Formats: sequence, C-alpha cells, structure tokens
Amino acid sequence: MPKPRKEIEVPKDWQAFGWQGFQVRVPRDWTPASLTGAREEGYVRLDGPDQPRLEIKWATSRGFVDVEKVVSRYLRSLSKGHAGKEVRIDEHPKLRLRMPKERSSVHYFAWHGDQKALGAAWYCRDCGRTMLIQVLGPVGEDLVPLTEQLLSTFEDHPTGNWALWSLYEFSCQVPSHYQLARQELLTGLLRLDFERGREKLAVVRWGMAGMALQGTDLKSWLRQKNQKSWRQFRVDLAPSQVHGHEQAL
Repeated sequence: MPKPRKEIEVPKDWQAFGWQGFQVRVPRDWTPASLTGAREEGYVRLDGPDQPRLEIKWATSRGFVDVEKVVSRYLRSLSKGHAGKEVRIDEHPKLRLRMPKERSSVHYFAWHGDQKALGAAWYCRDCGRTMLIQVLGPVGEDLVPLTEQLLSTFEDHPTGNWALWSLYEFSCQVPSHYQLARQELLTGLLRLDFERGREKLAVVRWGMAGMALQGTDLKSWLRQKNQKSWRQFRVDLAPSQVHGHEQAL
C-alpha cells in the first residue's frame, strides 16, 4: 500500500520570486543571476551565497509533449557540458508531492558530478508551457526536502488577471496580458517596461533614496527624472501618503 503524500511546510521567511507569469518561494539569500527569454520560452537561474541553486527552463508547446523525452534529452546534454567529468543520472528519484491536476506527465530526475541536482519537468495544460526545474547543491547535501518545498510553492501561471513580478526584494502586480518589453537591473535602479499594443507601463525602483533626495523634494526629483518622457503631457502632482511614506501622485 503506497504511503500517503505528505503536506510540505515552507519556511515563513522565504520570499516570492515572480517572472514571466510563474512564481515560486525561495530562501531569502537566493538572488537572480540570469534572466533570459520571454513568456513563450526562457531561462532563469538563482544563485545562493556560494553557488547556483535553482534553474528554471520553460517553452510553450502546441500539441502533445513527451516530457520523458524532454528530460532524457536534457540529461544527455549534461555529459557534453561536463566534459571529462563523470555525471551519474537517476531519472526516477523519489519525491512525494501533490502536483496540481493541470500538470501532466510529471517526471522527476536527479544527477550528480562535481555538484548535484534534483528536479522535475511537466507540461501544464492550462498555460501550454513545458517547465523544467532543478535545485542544485553540493554533493553531500540532501536536496529532497528543499526541492519538495520549492516545488510545492511553484505556480506555472497567474490564476487571475494579475501577474506577480518579484525580485531583489521588490514586488508588483501587473495585468497578466502585458508583456515585458525591456528590463534594467542595476545597482540602485530596477526598471521593468511592459507593453500591450500601444499601451505602455513602466515600474521603476530607485535605490538610496536618502542620497537622491538630498537638497530637493520628491515632486521636484520626480519631474527631473521624467522630464523627457513627460514632455508631451501636462502633469499635476499632489502630495500624499502610501504605507506611511511620502508620495507624489
């Protein structure tokens, strides 16, 4: 008789990472190291303090997807990427998770060489994307609890009309039909530009506000930062409060 699938408890101090319509909760000291592609296809890597810790690959598919072949093809590619080093593969590790019913053909896999990984791949019938996710760690680490925790929080697509975009301790909700057009991820500046046809939406966070506002006020600083993009508009700013902070609206 099979053992019942267990409930997964996730640490309360983990933070949300949201990108291109999917989201997952991760340890607070994991940060994005690579963000490429678009909603249809792409790749994300999050690094911990000492090494890469999480990789996510996705691709939109039409029609039947053989997830087992997707995984086998990926695992075969590992030998080329680790030339001269032995890579041991396990295509059927034991993970006990309650996966959402829209995920079909869930396939777990593991491998280890100079590091180890444990992951899963599946096809989501709702959003049409094939997801491949793997958690990485040193050879001596037991990755099962961490992988189960991460996968239990993973959401393939927005459940409503808003999509979460969350990274570097910054989060915002954007209408799910807007597409990311450009991104700037710099020290002191995070900018995400979204588009839907001729409609545009920019979400910007400037860092070190205390230094930026020295000798000026928020309204003047905001006008100076947006003088080019506001040139064709008449803009009226009124002071207000948001979450206990001054804002210009």
